[in-house]
Amino acid sequence: MPAWACYRSLAGRSATATGGGSDTGAQIVRRFCEQGSRVAFLDIDRAASEALFARLV
Repeated sequence: MPAWACYRSLAGRSATATGGGSDTGAQIVRRFCEQGSRVAFLDIDRAASEALFARLV
């Protein structure tokens, strides 16, 4: 498991992730959300993106 950066506070901050629907991109999206960020993400795999979105909301 990779070591993830954890900042003092990302609450209320915005982030954008490309390739965020699956694999490493999805992990990045999840971590930012866990830390309180508002995240916009996109991916060419629409089904994976929609599934991730459904899990996050």
